[in-house]
Amino acid sequence: MASEQRELLAAKQNEQLLKLLEQNTELTVLVKELTSHIETLTNDVHQKVVAEK
Repeated sequence: MASEQRELLAAKQNEQLLKLLEQNTELTVLVKELTSHIETLTNDVHQKVVAEK
């Protein structure tokens, strides 16, 4: 009985870890996309500021 409970707990924890890894991967992709957008915007602003001088 105790070993069954440990197995169920281990399976549940494994499932939770997999979900967290998937969420982490999704967040990493989003951060990369946002970083790219910020870089583009920064370059655009820089070019406009330099062009005005």
